[in-house]
Amino acid sequence: MNERLAAEQLPAAAGPVPDEPRRDKPPLRLMIVTEDEPFHLAETFEKLFAVSPRWLDVVGVAVLAFAPVGIRGSRLTLLRALGTRYGMSNLLRAAAVVVGNRLRPRRRLGTVLRQRGVAANGFHHLDSEAFAAEMTRLDPDVVVTIAFNRIVPPVLLEKSRAVWMNVHLGLLPHNRGPAPVFWALHDGERESGVTVHLMTDEVDGGAILAQRKRAIGERRLAAEHRALRLLSVDVLVDALTRLRKGAAPSHNPDLAARWRGVPETSHIAAFLARGNRFF
Repeated sequence: MNERLAAEQLPAAAGPVPDEPRRDKPPLRLMIVTEDEPFHLAETFEKLFAVSPRWLDVVGVAVLAFAPVGIRGSRLTLLRALGTRYGMSNLLRAAAVVVGNRLRPRRRLGTVLRQRGVAANGFHHLDSEAFAAEMTRLDPDVVVTIAFNRIVPPVLLEKSRAVWMNVHLGLLPHNRGPAPVFWALHDGERESGVTVHLMTDEVDGGAILAQRKRAIGERRLAAEHRALRLLSVDVLVDALTRLRKGAAPSHNPDLAARWRGVPETSHIAAFLARGNRFF
């Protein structure tokens, strides 16, 4: 954990939290780690820059190649797996959205970051020497993973001077795992939400910094995913504000509860049979 933050940002709970962060503190240096998700990521970053407080300094963004949950391999392997799992009609609709976003500069993450003067660098793995060098160069106080479906190497969490946080599109500890939005709809739940938590070597198991609920409206995965992505910006700013004020995180109980893995074909069939849709 970052030595500059450890003493005052994560104390034991004691006394009231001040209404505003102290003005004499230096800016909080934030590094974001993400995958190049082609659906709602650019819109998410646009909102983040629009609502960020003055004391928050986004010093850099590390971008890894996007890969759908649970699928790795060549592009041909990816297309075959997606077509088998989700059906060709849904695959074609997803492809149309991706192409449409790529053709519109405002829907590209790179465009949003360039407009804000924030440097973005691509990496193959977080355990690479290149990523370690980038961490040293940027020297962030906090690293946040957004739209990131990979496991951060535990050694990186242990050795880093920064506080690592994750944005999870679900109400932890409920629906821990890589597809919380899918499972909330699959199970017919009435509400979902966003949790920002500290990262540990237990996936989705760190202490909770901020959480917010949202009633599920349309039973469409793409619409719910977009709504939660935009909500996640507000929850992240809340978490960073609490961290800067010195508020203690809450305990994340029952780590074994409600772990839900990658949906199988039978789960997808049940998802659709219950009136849900992907788009």
